[in-house]
Amino acid sequence: MIVLDRLPSELKLADRFYPSSQLCSQCGHQQKMPLSARRYECSNCGFEADRDFNAAVNKRKLCESVGRVPADFKPLEKISYRQ
Repeated sequence: MIVLDRLPSELKLADRFYPSSQLCSQCGHQQKMPLSARRYECSNCGFEADRDFNAAVNKRKLCESVGRVPADFKPLEKISYRQ
């Protein structure tokens, strides 16, 4: 059993309107997406990824800009590019 209050941790909150799923995690381009779209496809650089994966990378970058990110943070999906 893991006791969370004994582990070193830090809570960081993003603004509720932070567009994590609308930003390209590679080039930073922002574009609107319907909630039904499950893949993020950047019209600027061609980057493609699962919508939630892209949002997670953007949230990690947000954390990096205000402090440290857990060393064990690892994306679960390979990033692909259109060719």
